[in-house]
Amino acid sequence: QGNLAEAEVMFREVVAMRRKLFGNEHPVLADSLNNLVAALQQERKLAEAEDVEREALAIYRKRLGKEHPNIAASLLNLASILEQQNKPAEAEAMYREALAIQRKSLRNEHPSLAASLKRLA
Repeated sequence: QGNLAEAEVMFREVVAMRRKLFGNEHPVLADSLNNLVAALQQERKLAEAEDVEREALAIYRKRLGKEHPNIAASLLNLASILEQQNKPAEAEAMYREALAIQRKSLRNEHPSLAASLKRLA
């Protein structure tokens, strides 16, 4: 409906609840952080979106290992945010890391892999 400010408030409430229920290192918290990032990114609050995505990525890395699909997705989100902030070198590094993970877990013909290659290009 386009009410980004209200969505942001609700996402923040969910993040707070999940922190209380699951602690600061649970993947379900990282999932909620990613939802908050989506709202922040649409609101053009890019510096905050970057910080929140980095927190989500750190949780995923710690709890899910090195090659989990959620890590690739988080890296792609972070790359997009960095690109929007005119940080192309950092964005490229994130895109390449995400692609490396995807190449290990997806077929060469997979649409997600093709989309990631397009974003890198």
